[in-house]
Amino acid sequence: MTFNFAPYAIDGARTTSALARLAAYTTGGGRSGVAKPDGLKVLPLEVPGNGLRITAGGATILNHYQSNPDQVYVVSNPSTHVVPAASMPAPAPTTRHFLVCVVVGDTEFNQTGHPFMPTTLDPGSAATFEYVRIVLVPCAANTSQFEQLGLDYPAYALARVEIPPNTSTITAAMITNLRTLAQPRQDRQVIMGTLPPGEGLGNYPQVRWPSWQPVVAVPPWATKALMIITLSGIVVVGGETQGGLRGKLGDLTGGFVAYDIDNGPTFGQRQTFIMATSGPISQHAGTNVVVTTEGYRELGFGGSLQTWGGDTSHCIIDITFYEDTI
Repeated sequence: MTFNFAPYAIDGARTTSALARLAAYTTGGGRSGVAKPDGLKVLPLEVPGNGLRITAGGATILNHYQSNPDQVYVVSNPSTHVVPAASMPAPAPTTRHFLVCVVVGDTEFNQTGHPFMPTTLDPGSAATFEYVRIVLVPCAANTSQFEQLGLDYPAYALARVEIPPNTSTITAAMITNLRTLAQPRQDRQVIMGTLPPGEGLGNYPQVRWPSWQPVVAVPPWATKALMIITLSGIVVVGGETQGGLRGKLGDLTGGFVAYDIDNGPTFGQRQTFIMATSGPISQHAGTNVVVTTEGYRELGFGGSLQTWGGDTSHCIIDITFYEDTI
């Protein structure tokens, strides 16, 4: 029989750590990443010096002892971890770059090239050995993930640090965040409404138009949002018109999309307009916010945009909320 005789998990059966790592891989998305947006963030010391701080958090780390990983290790940092000066690179005459990595050691595998793991452990020390450590691994200036280094041990890059010549004081400007979420969440909300008839777009500066303003619930975990607004069945009245339209999600405001209708008849030409905005939404997480559209028409033109009756002017709002590291 080639199957392990006991699956993960059965009471009383003896199973293996490999099955636990496989379970974490299959249920956790099968990739390295942090558990929460603010977890394991790399920061300078409170008073910048020769060291780093790692915020509390957890992560999954692919088992790169395997050539084609189907296992992950789960690591946890319950409070702020300080990387001391003794673990930092010595000053050098040239600019250097390092990945700030969470590294795992496991005696089940070959330790060739591993930065700290011995081939074997004394049984007396196995229970208290430090299997998870922060290691600064040399890299190129554009390296963005540990896998680019081609090293055969489990590690996850939290950040890249650029250390200038003859420098030992690490500042925030030297640190580039590389963290991604192991299982980022998304939530898409699509809303459609019929616009009140007979509402004309006013002159510059911008005004809220049309007046329809739906309310959406921002998920409590959301850090970013992408919103696309489509106005359809909008009538051009009075001839040539120019101006701009934009959408707002709470205080997240998109740029104006210009329109220029220079061949419009005096009445009745229908138009569709699409606006988009994206950006941080953490400030509204867990609250209800109003979606609005704003617009203006340039002075000096006889035409304008107007909603029409008979349920023929509509608005479709398509919002996707994202979870990302912060």
